[in-house]
Amino acid sequence: MKLILKDKHNRQYKIYSGPLENSPCYGMHLIAWGEMVEKGWAMPWQGWRTDSKVVCPIDPESNKPVGYIVYQDGDGGAVWLTMTYVSPSYRGRGLHKAMYNLFEQIQIERGKTGISSLVHVNNTVAIKNIQETGRELLYYKAHKVLPGGS
Repeated sequence: MKLILKDKHNRQYKIYSGPLENSPCYGMHLIAWGEMVEKGWAMPWQGWRTDSKVVCPIDPESNKPVGYIVYQDGDGGAVWLTMTYVSPSYRGRGLHKAMYNLFEQIQIERGKTGISSLVHVNNTVAIKNIQETGRELLYYKAHKVLPGGS
């Protein structure tokens, strides 16, 4: 498969697809993860593994990443999508949908049988993206902080 991605304006992006560590989008990932933790949408611990992989579009003019999808292989032929992100200056161009469609095609070609992910209940952008890409929200986790707890 030729790894090229087009946004809704028909602009083409090269694709890096491979290990997350030492990838062109690793720095962007660390910054985005920090933003998620600050918003309370992620736990303050590393939410990826050393075997995590990434699909990352690269702007052909600046040669810099514009977004990414981080994933890892799960049990039973499934894939865990652990994070998606589009750089603020590239939002509104249809990149998330294009990235996800390419990501899904890569997983089909790898023989994977499903894609799972977790999302914070207040992350309305992620919930909208989940629904727009044909995935289904399955359940909510409930939690109550007790006096003296955090």
